Amino acid sequence: MHISVEKKQTVKGEIHLITVQNEKNFEVCFTDYGAAVYYIAYPDKKGEMGKVTTALKDLNDFITNGNNYGKVIGPVAIRIKDAEATIDGTTYHFEKNEANNNLHSGSANFGNHLFAFSISANERKVDLTFTHEKEDMEGGFPGNVKAKVVYTIYESKKELNIKFSAKTDKPTLVNMTSHIYFNLNGGIKPVNEQILKINASKVSTFDNHLIIQSFDSVNDLLDFREGKKVKEAITSPALLNHRAHGLDHIFLLDNVDKTKPAASLTNPENGRKVTVYTSSPAVVCYSDNFPTHLTNLALIPEEINNGLTFETITPNFHLEDVTLRPDQTYTSFVKYKFN
Repeated sequence: MHISVEKKQTVKGEIHLITVQNEKNFEVCFTDYGAAVYYIAYPDKKGEMGKVTTALKDLNDFITNGNNYGKVIGPVAIRIKDAEATIDGTTYHFEKNEANNNLHSGSANFGNHLFAFSISANERKVDLTFTHEKEDMEGGFPGNVKAKVVYTIYESKKELNIKFSAKTDKPTLVNMTSHIYFNLNGGIKPVNEQILKINASKVSTFDNHLIIQSFDSVNDLLDFREGKKVKEAITSPALLNHRAHGLDHIFLLDNVDKTKPAASLTNPENGRKVTVYTSSPAVVCYSDNFPTHLTNLALIPEEINNGLTFETITPNFHLEDVTLRPDQTYTSFVKYKFN
């Protein structure tokens, strides 16, 4: 296992790039800003090394851009209606950073903060642990929250394991996720021709501000259970004419079992595939519908649909489902397996 740590100066001060490569030439680069995955790379069926994610090349763009490339989202991922929540009889008001709602916790978003980190390694694996402490009422969210993210890479496997956990000293909301943009051609072109499969028979319906209204049976457009090209959904007028302007939907998984595939993305051109395993009951697939047009790691401007997220979450349709109390520990797990 090869591990390197490099210091970089940015507009946010000094950050670190931590790169881990195992015997399979599976390589992941992380940064302590946002506890983010900067890129994932490994050889294709021809043995050629290539990235399977997309992000912005300039680190200043990467850490300051609002598209959250590769970052950990928290304390609360996705949208909170009217930017408020009532917890045990007390109503809390959050920043309205998307119309009248709160998206990804506003300025309190973990992706906007520098994490402390530590590395533990042996002959079998590397654990890279990031920690962050959110102050009480930061961004309007109650409680001093201690958040932890542990990335694990095994010496003999092409997979990235992520364990999220959090503790609080007051009742609060916690719903963490990873915002990696997957693109199995490394961002050279959009994901349109890649095959998306999601083991979900129910999907969210939204109002015009992308607030969950219900979970209904998937229609033909959003039925990915057998797998189909991403473009079959994202180029349809029904999605393009909606506020989402593509995929930005919450899929309720049919089986919540971290040992079984929840979703996958396959690139027939180069044989690369990522399979998602999670303990979470749902996954958000977002197809990068509002791109930055800034230069990415493939040295081309990011364009629409240049990446696809698998944000594993608990839907917050009922806020009690994402409420954390002092006697509880929040935990969540996701594994991205590549072949």
